[in-house]
Amino acid sequence: MRELRQQRSVDGNPGGEPLATLHSRPPLERMLHIHQVVAANKYPNTVSLSRELEVTSKTIQRDIEF
Repeated sequence: MRELRQQRSVDGNPGGEPLATLHSRPPLERMLHIHQVVAANKYPNTVSLSRELEVTSKTIQRDIEF
């Protein structure tokens, strides 16, 4: 999952730090999620999984192939 988080100092100024950082779901967590969905007898396509996990459908395809 990708989150956009603002980083600010106590007084509200960026203070030289990046204004935003991206956090993505680790590959193992994605693969475990895919496994859990399939184990629950649900068979989503790569596009729906990519939207849910906020990655590209190609990333989901690579995870499945792995």
